[in-house]
Amino acid sequence: MADSIQISGNVAGSVVIGDNNFVVNTNHGTIVYQQAAPQVQKRALAPAPPRAPRGFVNRSAELARLESWISAHEIVLLHAPDGLGKTALLKQAANSAAARAMPDGIILLESVDASGQALGPEDIIQRLFDALFESNPPLKVNATTARTYLSNTRPLVLFDEVPLTPALQNALPDLLPQGALILAADLPAGGDFEHLAIKSLPRAEALSLLSDRAAITVNDAIRSTLDALCALLDDAPLALTITGNVLRETTDSPDAALSFLQSTPDSSPDRLRCALDRAFAYAFSRLSADEQKVLSAAALTPSISNSPDWLSYALGGVPVNAALERLQALGLLFANSPRLRLPPGFRAPALREADKQVEERPLLEKLAEYLLANQSQPGFIAAELGNFAGALRASSGQTALSLARVLDPYLTLNGLWDLWGRALDSALEAAQMLGDRSAEAWSLHQMGTRLLGLGDKARAALLLRQALQIREAIGDAAGAAYSRHNLNALKPVPLVKPGTISFARLFAVFATIAATLTLFVGGVATQVIPALLSPAESSETPTLTPTITLTPSPSATFTITPTSTPDIVSPSLGKLYATPRESYYGESVERCQQTSTTTLFAYAADPSGIRQMQVVYWYQFSDEFVDERVPRYEAEMKAGENGQYSLLLDHNEQNRAENTLKGQDGWMFWRVTATDAAGNQSTQEGSPVSLFQARCDTSAPRILRAYTLPGYGTYGDFSFCTAGSYSSYMELHAILQDESLIKAVTVQYYYRIKSQNGPVFTLKLTPYKDDPTHYYNYLDHNSNNQAEKILKNSDGQFIWRITAIDEYGNMIEGPPYTVEMRYDYCPAPG
Repeated sequence: MADSIQISGNVAGSVVIGDNNFVVNTNHGTIVYQQAAPQVQKRALAPAPPRAPRGFVNRSAELARLESWISAHEIVLLHAPDGLGKTALLKQAANSAAARAMPDGIILLESVDASGQALGPEDIIQRLFDALFESNPPLKVNATTARTYLSNTRPLVLFDEVPLTPALQNALPDLLPQGALILAADLPAGGDFEHLAIKSLPRAEALSLLSDRAAITVNDAIRSTLDALCALLDDAPLALTITGNVLRETTDSPDAALSFLQSTPDSSPDRLRCALDRAFAYAFSRLSADEQKVLSAAALTPSISNSPDWLSYALGGVPVNAALERLQALGLLFANSPRLRLPPGFRAPALREADKQVEERPLLEKLAEYLLANQSQPGFIAAELGNFAGALRASSGQTALSLARVLDPYLTLNGLWDLWGRALDSALEAAQMLGDRSAEAWSLHQMGTRLLGLGDKARAALLLRQALQIREAIGDAAGAAYSRHNLNALKPVPLVKPGTISFARLFAVFATIAATLTLFVGGVATQVIPALLSPAESSETPTLTPTITLTPSPSATFTITPTSTPDIVSPSLGKLYATPRESYYGESVERCQQTSTTTLFAYAADPSGIRQMQVVYWYQFSDEFVDERVPRYEAEMKAGENGQYSLLLDHNEQNRAENTLKGQDGWMFWRVTATDAAGNQSTQEGSPVSLFQARCDTSAPRILRAYTLPGYGTYGDFSFCTAGSYSSYMELHAILQDESLIKAVTVQYYYRIKSQNGPVFTLKLTPYKDDPTHYYNYLDHNSNNQAEKILKNSDGQFIWRITAIDEYGNMIEGPPYTVEMRYDYCPAPG
């Protein structure tokens, strides 16, 4: 008899997908009832365009092309690296006459987190649907069901830095065949789109933008300086804007700004990256210590935007309003009322500086604390969704479980089921790590219910059965009733056992026989057919003998012998997970009291039984792609209870991790293949495990002192000079401090004259007189005419920077040091 469930209290709401209504109960989990789809209607007000950027500069050619494509209802990919003004151009185009003529308004879709990884493709489609339609209860859609509603609409949709996954690219053309779409991305992507590459500003527009932001009138006396600034900043809108803001907000002169930027060495072979890093370094140097800490906290926060309340909490409750006002005035944070954002082009240099200002792990722990303390405030989860996703990724144990359970109702009811799935993965892993059987069962119940809604009934049943077994074992009667109810909602079709025939097949056989009898024995068939179709012979679970014999007449005997139905159904694989999610390898594991082991878990079920659970695993440096070149290793999982299988791996076994990663941090990838008794197989990949070289010391070396002997450099033709009067040699010295042994010290250096930088050279420093803290080496400026090729018989500068790495891989890159270079020579005698 089915359980009778009375749902009351702790009900967060419901959402419909297909013909099922998912009622969310925060105690026992979501429960499913059959319900017709709700009445869906278009929203009364069409979405308005985002606010146009202030002080937008020209880009008339690009805007003209975008307006033409919008009018033609095209899909356009607007691509450029961060810092060239994609978002500004996107918003300016959204306020054009062509955009405002779109009947269903303008929709701006953005990521909720800085990495752009929180929302999946189906989540983005759900948000697009919700922007135009509403229903009660809400409707959960996918790419197929959303098209039913969206295909007849005509909006302009702006995707700003939303990851263009292949699934999303394939869905977009069919979702909005009558709409116009502009996709802003860092790099060109696939898809049958119109493409518009954004480049740096023409010099005249760059000068106009810089002088406008700096509130400077361009005249002949200052034009050359501003022109040099534009060149150093690669005519990039973001770099020009920030530099102009600093000039306006400080007492710096354009010459002072030029001097600072010229003294900043190249950070990358990429000119745009160098320009952005220079501009950020200049602005950051003009901040107070408090302002630097506020900006660093904003950079380390996972969300795409920050609330002032959080930034104050992150720094111990100190007032931050004055700092935020100054950061906004400089453009290092911009308003997304009432929240604040860091320009994407500055995120990389801001994160580098943040490492020196604020410790990331304690800040993320504080973020989780802040989110859990304020989660009941109206609209809080929606506003902080990017932070919830980031904090969940960074958390484990009870914190991760608490975050996942807070997120669960919001994600379920708002149709964000891609992110919901990842949150449930984290909840299950945390529950198993804690040994919390009740939370483990809740996680499995929710995971199975989610798969039920997505139509994956086999895996849904497997997970719900696991939840039911745990709930019954721990005496959770109410929870067991919820899981049993959802299992009944699956209505599985019974499997045909070997040696039997299904009723449908039996009916077909009888119909064939009846037709044959009609042809050959005439009236005898009229007696056989009613007998075959009588109620007594037509039960839902007929009992069949191994041989069925029908005898219409002594001269016609028909014998049917049923054959066994072969097992062709693959095993069902449930959740795969690894614990811990981070592990270590290397000879220092024991000394550093770290673990080199990871336990892999998998759930599997099959009617004929599981014969083997095989794991293939390998190590690689990146988690962004699968490296087919590295060696693969195989192992077999052991069976446990309730369909669970496990495998304990030691990354130090036969130095397998070391042989591939060679002292660097990386990842372990793995996949499981389940084989049943009939040889059918299913394969599924687990989430990669982060792997670190074991190191007791996690702090980078410190540079106590760096100097040259002599304190200036000399180059030129000294062949006719008196011995000892001139020398092109220089000693480079570095005094370092570290808790462990220094592994390597190198110097990168180059020559500069005015604003021109030469190529970068590398020189290795060696210990000075066996002192483990003192490193040095000699450099000859005349070697291969290194200085001459750049300085060309003129005075200039020698720029050098120290990089030190200790035995645990901790690295420091010191600031640039500048040494004056002098050109000299001795004339030939006579």
